[in-house]
Amino acid sequence: MKPIKCLYQIHSDDNVATALGDLDEGDVVPVCDSEGMKKAELTLLSHVPRFFKVAILPLKAGEDVVKWGCPIGQIPKGIGDVELEIRVGSVVHVGNFVASAEFIAHWGDAITMPSSVIISAARASAGRKARPVEVGKTQRSFKPKDRIFAGEILFDADIGERLVPPGLQGAVIGYALETIKNKGVLHLGAMIAPRRYAYPGRKQEVDLVKGFYHFLKGRVHAIS
Repeated sequence: MKPIKCLYQIHSDDNVATALGDLDEGDVVPVCDSEGMKKAELTLLSHVPRFFKVAILPLKAGEDVVKWGCPIGQIPKGIGDVELEIRVGSVVHVGNFVASAEFIAHWGDAITMPSSVIISAARASAGRKARPVEVGKTQRSFKPKDRIFAGEILFDADIGERLVPPGLQGAVIGYALETIKNKGVLHLGAMIAPRRYAYPGRKQEVDLVKGFYHFLKGRVHAIS
């Protein structure tokens, strides 16, 4: 049986849902609850790696990201020239820097990660499976809200050529969301996760998602 393309809304109060498998830009997928019932349907605005979160409601700067029925992070606000508004169908992922308005304008504001090309290039980088949002290493340390210029980042040759074309070489590509040490890895995202937020362990989440996936396989009619 082919993998079921579905987003799992763990709690009825959640404004994000988890992808049960790799999903593609443009896919029209159901949002299912813990009983396997289709609650909604949406169109994905970017590639979504397995277990990544997708906005099922619009999220504005300063709003909490809710999963498991509780806040797990927040959409940053007051960051440089960026006024984030995450659209339904966009990836919502924690990161240590957020793209600048110029960078977003180049790639398009429909997505929180600038194009699936980063994902494919990052996975191919150095022959290893890299994090989909890993885009380079810093050449100096940054404090929260510091501007990050393209020239201050060490890019993999392939990623750099695709990510920062000539027109953006001297531009501000983003702003630090937290302290980033020299030679630290940049993870592009649109969510910060302050320590005050509680979040279950990774194994607990994976076990729950896998269990729900197997549950759905026996109830394909529920999302047809």
